[in-house]
Amino acid sequence: MTVTAIHHGWRRAHRRLRGAGIMTVLVAACATAPTGEGPAGAFVTFTSYTVPVPEGGGWGVARDPSAEAVSFRRATPAPPTGSDVATTEVRVFKVPIPEDAATLGEDALADAFLEQEHRIMLEQGVARGLYRLGTVARGVETIAGRRLHTMRYETETPGPGWMPRKGQSALFLYFPPDYPARRAFYGFLIVESWEKGNMYASPDLRRIEPVIAGFAAR
Repeated sequence: MTVTAIHHGWRRAHRRLRGAGIMTVLVAACATAPTGEGPAGAFVTFTSYTVPVPEGGGWGVARDPSAEAVSFRRATPAPPTGSDVATTEVRVFKVPIPEDAATLGEDALADAFLEQEHRIMLEQGVARGLYRLGTVARGVETIAGRRLHTMRYETETPGPGWMPRKGQSALFLYFPPDYPARRAFYGFLIVESWEKGNMYASPDLRRIEPVIAGFAAR
């Protein structure tokens, strides 16, 4: 199995999931219309996993049961206008493994997926002038005892009224011990976006860590 073949499989999956409006859009200023509010301490449950609402309260929640994906979004208003000068979005999603990639190991699957995500950012974001992509760093990290394949990156994109917005994001891939049998792994994405130079913005990518720690495969 070649990486190119894996990419074709995930391109098809990306089209389906992006059509549902929940998959990783990997743009610093991305937004998802919330369908409800998630109280602190609550959980969102799908067929194959359950995950906690991020800490702190005030999170809008958008669910896509068919894709087993959820997006949490919280805005930071600035006085006196109350306009949103910063947003935090946390996404959790299931990634089905294409049938023709089922024999590959964890590292090969993660590398192929992250490479594809990077390519999508360059082709659909940078090349179209939607944003500038800064530092991109890939690696392996451990959070709450879980081994995670990661991609961290920075962006700058036009905001409302063409006010530049800065972005910091981190994508984490988690492979449960039984991922070959369930033919899937899971993604966690956090996107911090704020008006460039705004004093009320306080981006913190660590906000996703309790979500990763509380995730439970079913």
